Amino acid sequence: MTTSQQGADDDAPSLHVLATKRLSEPVKFPFTAYSHVHDLLAVVTNASEVQVFRIISGQIAFNVKRGADNAAEVTAVAWRGDGGRLGVGWSDGTFEIYDGGTGRSVQMTAVADPNGDALEDWRLYAEAPPKDRFGRAVLPPKVARKVHGKVESFGWMAHQVGSKKTNDALTDDWEGGFGLDGLEAYGTPRETESTALTALPRAIAGLDVTKVLPRLSAIPSAGIDSWKIAPEGPRFVTQAATDSAFDTQKEATTNMVESLTVAQEDGTVQVLLDDTVKIGSLFIGGRPVMHAAHPQSPSHIHIIETEDMGLQLGFVDLPLSTFDSATLHVIASNTKRIQSYIDYVVFTLRCIENDYTTGTSTLAKVIALLPEELANSKDNTDVVFNFYHLALTGVFSTGLLEWLKEIVRDQNMKRWEPSISTMYTNLTDHLFVNLLPALDRFSIAVTTLRGYARLHDGSSKFDVSPQLFDNILENIDSLRLVAQRMLLIATTEHRQFRAWFKWFKLQYEVANSVPFSQSALETEQREMAGLDYPLILAYIKETFMESKLAMHILDRPELDAVFNMEKFKSDSVYREMGYERTKEVVGKLQALREGESLAMKDVRNPLALLNIPALAAALVGNVRVAINRITDWQSRMLVKPATVSLELPVGSVTEDITHFPTPPSPSADSVAEHDPSTTTIVLSTDPKSPSILDVLNITRHPTTSASSPSPSRHSGHLANSTIIHTQHPFPPGTILSATFLPQPNPTNAFITLFKTRDPKDQVHLVRHQFTLPEKTGGETRMQSETIHVFAPPEESKFRPERMLVGGRKGKEVCVVFGKGGREWRVLDLAGGQQARFGKAVDEDDGWRMVE
Repeated sequence: MTTSQQGADDDAPSLHVLATKRLSEPVKFPFTAYSHVHDLLAVVTNASEVQVFRIISGQIAFNVKRGADNAAEVTAVAWRGDGGRLGVGWSDGTFEIYDGGTGRSVQMTAVADPNGDALEDWRLYAEAPPKDRFGRAVLPPKVARKVHGKVESFGWMAHQVGSKKTNDALTDDWEGGFGLDGLEAYGTPRETESTALTALPRAIAGLDVTKVLPRLSAIPSAGIDSWKIAPEGPRFVTQAATDSAFDTQKEATTNMVESLTVAQEDGTVQVLLDDTVKIGSLFIGGRPVMHAAHPQSPSHIHIIETEDMGLQLGFVDLPLSTFDSATLHVIASNTKRIQSYIDYVVFTLRCIENDYTTGTSTLAKVIALLPEELANSKDNTDVVFNFYHLALTGVFSTGLLEWLKEIVRDQNMKRWEPSISTMYTNLTDHLFVNLLPALDRFSIAVTTLRGYARLHDGSSKFDVSPQLFDNILENIDSLRLVAQRMLLIATTEHRQFRAWFKWFKLQYEVANSVPFSQSALETEQREMAGLDYPLILAYIKETFMESKLAMHILDRPELDAVFNMEKFKSDSVYREMGYERTKEVVGKLQALREGESLAMKDVRNPLALLNIPALAAALVGNVRVAINRITDWQSRMLVKPATVSLELPVGSVTEDITHFPTPPSPSADSVAEHDPSTTTIVLSTDPKSPSILDVLNITRHPTTSASSPSPSRHSGHLANSTIIHTQHPFPPGTILSATFLPQPNPTNAFITLFKTRDPKDQVHLVRHQFTLPEKTGGETRMQSETIHVFAPPEESKFRPERMLVGGRKGKEVCVVFGKGGREWRVLDLAGGQQARFGKAVDEDDGWRMVE
């Protein structure tokens, strides 16, 4: 090949400079990712934060981080092809999916323990932290969670199943939505009459009755400290975030499978559908380095690094025909809904608990001092008796009068009514607006899965026991029954409280007036007519000392405050929970006479059946059991990954990878037409030979064996794979970076960032095009052309070091990083070259957008 080595003279080729950006902190490579659809660049400058910039303006669109005080560091960053999601791996053993437009968290998942399911301890009851002498909360010391693995790479792809082959389109075309003929963005084909007919069974199976229901409301969480909010809490605090959490992504699309592979540093690869539904895990044998996929291929390709075998390719083959079935689509979508509903329900219950404890704790100390005042005054120490006596006779006992004058005072009176009224209002809203509608939708999703489990009971089509879903429905019905009872109690007590507080405020004014004075008598006579004594007496007797809601919200002494799956399986309390028993306990409680204790045959702790944190724990436990069983069933669809050694020199650096169906030759037989071979191309450099580019062309041929009919069903070794390794020498210098171009036909086009070894030490941006071995008889031929020459050091302080290519058809750009990652410049790859290089474009103090 030949590469221009001109200086920054008038004839040197150059591209339009669209934008430049300088950062205060250097970019930490390789944590950069480009959203082709939205022209957003995600970079990491602070190890615990991902910043997303608009590429032209350089403004920050949003940023994401894990907690405060650098709680976790970034280990991987990647965009979904349509730009709708951003995946971030964290060093605490989790990965999180964020909304690509706002940065809101959509789903957080912990890397599973390879030796078994994580216990995932969590507090059954939220507990207020102690406070120091200044009234500030003293948080407990953080306990480092056990990290089972760190995510190294994400791999999204929208696979086409059974559609017409489009072999001249590659990963970037489909991922970026380049609008190829007959294709929509993100690899979705335009529907025809024939495809519409075949889509009918899937459309019927995928009917979602919840669409006719109003959308679930956001959960207002004002006043909840960050330590109380569960990890899933921020997903529901705004309406937009809530809508995003329950978004089903898109309608059921025929011949479309959206997959996500999450590769960990230990070689474990998690396979998920629709971003969040886990199918299973596989082991590819080494640390993942890079990923590629294609809509027309069933494989996710990972470059892996091993200690003894060097660099290898790992092929994660997906059974797309199975994944595309209407049954699996319904199961996956409803499993995803169940996961979102359980998070929504748990967070709602946390808010209910917080509202109750916050509302009652404000005045709990004031009320607690009343029995002490009554005892000191040698009055009857029964609080209810003293209030009853005051309400019926209008005469204050000595202790009650002292309590009103010395302890209640104006400050507490001003706080009393707003605190309790706000508590009841919030509780009513959480129960009626959030919890009950969520339980109804929860039931629909679980009932759908139970129907499929009953239909396929005893077969491998859906090998999950219907009893698991019966258990979940029992818990949902129990929780709904208790929530309805709580709603009735809250509305009744709120009405009683308003009547009582009107009377109580009158008594407070009388108590603080001169006894039997004219003003006291006038105040009492004026207000007495509007008092509702039945409500006042009912509140004094049943609610003043403790609300009936307490038994449903506060902790039961018999239950352990920490819940995990081990305790769920061993504690009989959770096994005793069911709708019929809860219904029986509610009936016994309503018929209970004063002084009697609640007892129930064969139930050790009947009050636990009415306690919403305990009921929620049982619901969470049964949901986890069902989801784990579904995951076990789905994981049996996966097959052992195939691997092939790249046989590159030790220390070689992989620059880029692409994967696509091999273009059929004129002599292709019917088998190849039905199950085409695939081609994977790897660009690599060796630091010992910095001016040589290694190009590896790996072809997987279709398998004709009856035992292994397709690559997606392969048993773990490559069938009829061939590797063609060619080396392409550059002029003396160093290849800084190489990447494939996102163009309509990127199978044979890529660019390199090349620094020449000459007195001017110039850096060139070079476009290359090569012919595939299938068309040259086993040899990869390459043509090259310099498209941009950067100014030499004496003219510009910017020295290119790395590059990133992105954009859509007709809007491709090259982001070139320099100055140790503190600056980048955006070159227009689609706008053509300038006639002259010109200092006005490349001067450090004169950067501007070129018209």
